[in-house]
Amino acid sequence: MNIQNIKISVIKEQLYIIRLDRKDKETLNSCFRAILYIALFPENCNELSFFSYTKTEDEISLIIDDVTLRQYFPENLLNIDISGPFKAINITEGEDAIDQIGIIRSIATPLIKEDLSVFYFSTYSTDLILVEEEDLDKSINILEKLISNHQTINQEPLFDKQDFNFQEINNDPNTSTMLLQVAKKELVMLRFPYNELQNHCKSLLNLFIGAEDNSIEDLFFSFTRYDDEITILFGAEYIDTLFNDNINKENNNNNNNDSDDGKDSKRYDIWSVIQISQGSTGFSNSSVGVVSNALCDNEISIYFTSTFTYDFVLVPKIHLQNSMDVLVNNFNAEIVQN
Repeated sequence: MNIQNIKISVIKEQLYIIRLDRKDKETLNSCFRAILYIALFPENCNELSFFSYTKTEDEISLIIDDVTLRQYFPENLLNIDISGPFKAINITEGEDAIDQIGIIRSIATPLIKEDLSVFYFSTYSTDLILVEEEDLDKSINILEKLISNHQTINQEPLFDKQDFNFQEINNDPNTSTMLLQVAKKELVMLRFPYNELQNHCKSLLNLFIGAEDNSIEDLFFSFTRYDDEITILFGAEYIDTLFNDNINKENNNNNNNDSDDGKDSKRYDIWSVIQISQGSTGFSNSSVGVVSNALCDNEISIYFTSTFTYDFVLVPKIHLQNSMDVLVNNFNAEIVQN
């Protein structure tokens, strides 16, 4: 893949990754008003700075800038898990990013080959790479050289599949094999401009806190704001209930909702979610590196998102089984049943 059209910028703020245990109701309750305020009323925060909220079955993971952290969480800092500070490199891919194959491999591979630890996070049209502050200049130099030379990533694997050892690469003594778990719900990814945020507040509140009638099962939800764009990931079954015609649903070619009668004029991306690693925020090079390489080799487009504890790879629904087969066959991965 040629990456000469990719643009690189650095988010000026220092970012922190925060973990909230969903079983710790006292801490959740003490933090949640601040979370909603930051997400839904950002004009009162730090200049529309980067903010990400991801909710899984076990945890809530936040990526938040240092100013907003000090402003809204000072009394809670001793009760939550925090990692950072980090610097963030923003990789802008353009309008057709969602249909591209190999972007993550192209960006992550040269960094990992230089032994740089990365925390990778995808949105609809950009990728965010968190690095240790002392690694920022080196990371930027590597990526700028890659792009300025109009290089393409060679096809050599990062690791010899014969010698692949997830325990060694991931630096996790409790995980000797790659474990795969498919999320219970398929997801849809939508984006809308920041100036439309207030039009969707009610729907977003339902995703943040759940509907009053418990009709929304809150197993996975992600909300990311950067610059003038908001990206959300949530259960595909709720799209018509929550948004209906109030949002511009992006067209795509990678889902299986095709209609031969031409009546289905609204198509949008349906993603299956594979949890691919587990541990603390150790910046799991093995996950983003070997997974993106293996799936790209099989012409599968992916999004990669990390939380404080987990790594997830999003693949088009129609490629889920192929993706699982690739990971099992390449790395002797084990499938964990829900």
